[in-house]
Amino acid sequence: MSLIIEGLEVQYGRRVALTGASLRVEPGEVTSIVGPNGAGKSTLLNCTAGLIKPARGSILVGGNDVSRVPAERVFRSGLVLVPEGKHVFSSLSVEENMRLAAASFGRAGRTARMERCLELFPQLQSRLAQRACSLSGGEQQQLMIARSLVGEPQFVLLDEPSMGLAPQVVQGVFAILRRLAEQGVGVLLVEQFVQQAVSISDHVHVLARGRLGPRMTGTEARESIDRGTFFEAYSGRQHGLDEGMASVSTDTMGERQ
Repeated sequence: MSLIIEGLEVQYGRRVALTGASLRVEPGEVTSIVGPNGAGKSTLLNCTAGLIKPARGSILVGGNDVSRVPAERVFRSGLVLVPEGKHVFSSLSVEENMRLAAASFGRAGRTARMERCLELFPQLQSRLAQRACSLSGGEQQQLMIARSLVGEPQFVLLDEPSMGLAPQVVQGVFAILRRLAEQGVGVLLVEQFVQQAVSISDHVHVLARGRLGPRMTGTEARESIDRGTFFEAYSGRQHGLDEGMASVSTDTMGERQ
């Protein structure tokens, strides 16, 4: 079962936010979309999750076109979005957050599903009775990811999971995403923290001003970064992309300041 996006176009009024976007995500792989603010990364994820309807193109999950069905049906097809920010129920405990997420899937096997999800998050296992508001930023991000896994989705879409986190905490979150892929889940990651995203990726695309660059392997992307040619090679004029990547400095490719 694959996630296939073909020729996706999204418009806000007369403004085209995303045009001709095509990519493929396989189970057990991490595919990263990197690019500057305003490039259309969140639009791509929100459209894939059914929150925005495309003007053109298709989104196939296991061969079924979900591009124009309600977000609930997209979710039921095995695709879940972890949005940007710390969207936890702050007054509830970690366990209550998990049980609330599991409630959508009935009682049968609920506890077992929760336990399997939490195996990836030993820090959360020791804080089940703790209120979510008292968790660190990294732990809240882990809780968001853990909640998304309760329904055992085939694909997880993550929008800037490193936002607001210290670099060492980011490394831990990304290590969890890599382990998630190793368990057979397809991960589509949108991220500005380029080096960290590329370090765990099987495939990488650059998105600049609504246009998605060619697919490259994680190895190709890492080698290009080492040579200092990443943005020139994969988002320059030679690939028909806009010059929007010029706004991404080398600082963005390393640790956030």
